[in-house]
Amino acid sequence: MYNEFDSDDQGSSNLSFVAGLFTGAVIGAGVGLLFAPRPGSELRGRLADSASAMGRRMSETIDAVADAGRDAYQQARDVASTAGDELRSAAGDVSSGVEKGTAAIRNAASAARSGTGRRQGQDFTPNA
Repeated sequence: MYNEFDSDDQGSSNLSFVAGLFTGAVIGAGVGLLFAPRPGSELRGRLADSASAMGRRMSETIDAVADAGRDAYQQARDVASTAGDELRSAAGDVSSGVEKGTAAIRNAASAARSGTGRRQGQDFTPNA
């Protein structure tokens, strides 16, 4: 039987596998470089170059994520602003309708009290 919790566990398991694979690859590459038959100065240079390249890639990735976050934030602000404007407009329409209804009720009540709302031969008795 399919269960939503099973899919969450599977997603977590897949993520753990990918993280383990990446970690193993990094450790394997480091060990391979350390045991390679190269002079120490060349090895240190390669390690420095690799670290520098990885730093640049990480910086670029962080910048891309930050830009995407800023874009998402701006879109959310735009949606919220538009929704707020529409709610204010709807509230104004409702308020206007309430005011018109209240005025109509007052006019009808005033007309009933003054007798202009009566038909000839009938008395108007409001329900209390």
